[in-house]
Amino acid sequence: MNPITVKKLGYTSILTLNLIFLFLIVFSIPFMESNGKYLMGIILIPLLIILGYIVVDRYHFILRKNDDLKKKRKQNKNESYQKTHLKKDKHKQKKNNELILKLDEQYYIFSKKSIIILLIGSPLLFYFFYIFFHTETNNWLEEIATKQTVFILNVIFDIKSQVLLSPEEEIPWMILILQKNNIFYITRACTAVHAYSIFGAIIILIPHSQNQATREDIIWRKTKALTISIIAIYILNILRLILLIYLDYIEIPLEPIHMALNYLSGIVGALIFMILLYKWTPEFYVSIYYMYRLIIQKINLKALFKNN
Repeated sequence: MNPITVKKLGYTSILTLNLIFLFLIVFSIPFMESNGKYLMGIILIPLLIILGYIVVDRYHFILRKNDDLKKKRKQNKNESYQKTHLKKDKHKQKKNNELILKLDEQYYIFSKKSIIILLIGSPLLFYFFYIFFHTETNNWLEEIATKQTVFILNVIFDIKSQVLLSPEEEIPWMILILQKNNIFYITRACTAVHAYSIFGAIIILIPHSQNQATREDIIWRKTKALTISIIAIYILNILRLILLIYLDYIEIPLEPIHMALNYLSGIVGALIFMILLYKWTPEFYVSIYYMYRLIIQKINLKALFKNN
């Protein structure tokens, strides 16, 4: 099959899934029981619209290309295009004493301002996300995690679990295992919002290379990294809840299993995130090394002046 046709089908599938997910959110909001159910729509619907716009924009870009133009563009990018911009970047390096780094035949140059924004801004943005998602009005997060966990437990393991809601309780959402008469409280920490906050803060503030050849598709690559990270962590977290409740159901001690699954899901989630960053946004790793080179450069410069 023609590579462009494959890409068309791929982007069409992504857009279709996005529209289906958008429809499901709009359709499910009236049936939800959380006080903050409308906040879910206020948060997720604009994000899905933005995602749809990015996909359509990328889809339109692919439609305007054919195999020959694509090969020519790739050749220009890897050879003359890279060399042209590299000459400009080298001139800039001489003029402003800036660094140029190379990774996988791609050249990167960053502004010091963008590095500072990553170092200082990402912890602040993480803190903002974390505080925001821990407000009481975001209790729709627990509702989704609770109901989906119960649904999968009943379908796959036939555990006969059910959802309990006690709005007057500090932790309103619970899972009741009827045969064991056990109750599992689903807290905000059980929804993995801390992982979403960390991943979102880092990906959003990853510096853009000043070399045009390596920054032209950075928004699309960031979108892929962020979307796949969130989906992967969400699935991983639901699997963690399902395993935790099922293992308790078959009378395996809860406390050690709870700790082990937390550590395991944390390690797996971190590995997935690191792999996705390297695949789609290597600028993160390059910018960290870039910062290290800048520090070494400053130290060597000070030592040189001191010796003279």
